[in-house]
Amino acid sequence: MLKKITNNPYFRLCRLDKPVGIGLLLVPCLWGVWVAPHLSYLDISYVSLINTSFLLMIGSLVMRSAGCVINDILDKDFDKHVARTQSRPIASGEISVKQAFVFFALLCLLGLVVLLQLPQIAIHIGLLSFVPLVIYPLMKRITFFPQVFLGLTFNLGIIIGFVSILESFDSRILWLYACGVFITIGYDTVYAFQDIDDDKKIGVKSTARQFEKHAQLSVILFYLVAMICLLIFFYTLEFHLLKYLMACLLFIITIHQVRKWDIHNKNATLKLFKGGLYFLVSILFILI
Repeated sequence: MLKKITNNPYFRLCRLDKPVGIGLLLVPCLWGVWVAPHLSYLDISYVSLINTSFLLMIGSLVMRSAGCVINDILDKDFDKHVARTQSRPIASGEISVKQAFVFFALLCLLGLVVLLQLPQIAIHIGLLSFVPLVIYPLMKRITFFPQVFLGLTFNLGIIIGFVSILESFDSRILWLYACGVFITIGYDTVYAFQDIDDDKKIGVKSTARQFEKHAQLSVILFYLVAMICLLIFFYTLEFHLLKYLMACLLFIITIHQVRKWDIHNKNATLKLFKGGLYFLVSILFILI
């Protein structure tokens, strides 16, 4: 039964067989939710935090799935020429483009239902985030920095989670948002190295191609900028010195892993990419 479900083309179209992406979208949302009490003088109940976290969990699952569907629709001709993506349901012909569009619309409708359970300010930001969600797959055709666009899009959940709790905006959260953006650029640059040879042949652009000769250095620099943004955020909240030390130790460990990374080893590359989720979860615990 389980094998039948996991082999279903719609299950694979949503990448539910690869749940790391859901976590990478969800955890930054939880950053925003659980750091909100630190920026408020109000007494925020754990019930509110848990309820909002649950809604964002569903929303992340649905919208990550929708993002995968629209990505595969727009990239179907590219995917046919990349070894890692040839078996994707649309590229392989298991699901037609028309069927995929209908499924995408249903996912977006479900996402809207979830979004409407949040405060008005969160709804507005969530609706705005739909535009970059659709545009992102096109960025790899026109710029070597689609990872930057992904970072800006993927981490809007930080702000949505934050305003969902406080029902107002505080500019200090932008430092945490910036931290998430640069971490995303870092781990997605690593991810892009899996397909770099095929990308060169078919003309797909990425930060992996842009920084190929300085792979480790570029990813390390992205993470260092992320660390600076996080520490500035801590400073604006007057966090205890222990949180600074924990964050610095976490980044040092991650940077050490990047230094050891063999960019020509696809298994090592995938492992380092997946490690990005543990990285984000560790930051979540520090923030709480």
